Amino acid sequence: MDTKNTSLFWAIAFLAAGIIGFVPNPVVGSGALFETNFAHNMVHIVTAAAFFIFMMKEEASQILFMKVFGVTYLGVGVVGFIWLGGAAEAMLLGFIRINFLDNFLHIALGGGILASGMILDRNRKEA
Repeated sequence: MDTKNTSLFWAIAFLAAGIIGFVPNPVVGSGALFETNFAHNMVHIVTAAAFFIFMMKEEASQILFMKVFGVTYLGVGVVGFIWLGGAAEAMLLGFIRINFLDNFLHIALGGGILASGMILDRNRKEA
């Protein structure tokens, strides 16, 4: 697994989610399986930009970003469940629309991004 390619993968994934969220579709966006609004879509695009920026940094910075961002996203998923309570959807922090499934996705993404950083770090140390 290569650090730059992993960063590029996550950057493209978040950019795609952000852009797709603005286009009516059944998967991501308003009224979709994964509920988003303008602010939520912009968070995805800003996240993609951060991955692109860190992709141009040294390997250690990319790995640290993946670890920190992975933990952050895990936290976003947990907070999302707490914020929703028993509701099907809500406005996280008052402006980011989420639904129940978003929280599972955020936890899965956080785990995947954190695992990417940890695996890349282990591989770097073994090389």
